[in-house]
Amino acid sequence: MNKPFNILCVDDHGDSVTMLKVLLEMEGYNVTVACSGYEALEILKTQHFDLHILDIHMPDMSGLELCGKLREHDQRSPIILYSAGINDEQKKEGYKCGVTMFIAKPEGLETIIEVANAMRNDKRP
Repeated sequence: MNKPFNILCVDDHGDSVTMLKVLLEMEGYNVTVACSGYEALEILKTQHFDLHILDIHMPDMSGLELCGKLREHDQRSPIILYSAGINDEQKKEGYKCGVTMFIAKPEGLETIIEVANAMRNDKRP
């Protein structure tokens, strides 16, 4: 039996994160949702994730800030910034803090699933 592949999705837009959660769960992933950066940090105190999907534009803490805090504790798990309107400066800052890749909202849903599938397959023995 394969080890579960756990994904944390962080987005302050309920519809967006719910759609992402449903699609990923249909692919067989265990998905945990947080609606803010601070909620995500609380979850990360007790759980480990194989993949993190973060919105960049959140009111309490940006996805870039959250990425930096996440990397203080987890240097290896991939981080996808999934957001609309990411500019070149944000991409540069994101790569510096450890973002694995950027995917545009909303058209990138299929790409997220493809990337998650590739990462899950890399983790299997």
